[in-house]
Amino acid sequence: MKKESMANVLGWVIIVLGSIGSLVMGNVYKAIDFSYGNYVSYKYNWSLAISGIIGCVILGLIFIFIAEIINIGNLNYTNINVIDKSLRSIDQRLEKLEKENNQ
Repeated sequence: MKKESMANVLGWVIIVLGSIGSLVMGNVYKAIDFSYGNYVSYKYNWSLAISGIIGCVILGLIFIFIAEIINIGNLNYTNINVIDKSLRSIDQRLEKLEKENNQ
């Protein structure tokens, strides 16, 4: 598996599993709500869930962007090699023509 595809998959896994995990954590770590009198109730912790989702999306996008940067670097490397081979063949032809003209 290529590095860029691994980073891309890892980014999406972080986004999906992190979002699901954040929603679960919002239910597990409930927020305490003090009502009238001495009554205490527990409510879904939306702040924890939303901040976890935002953090996972940002971290996942960083991995996806890294995958794209690696992919662009590999494409540039491939294109540079093609151009280099073409220039070398042109240089060899020119050298051959120079030798023929000098004789």
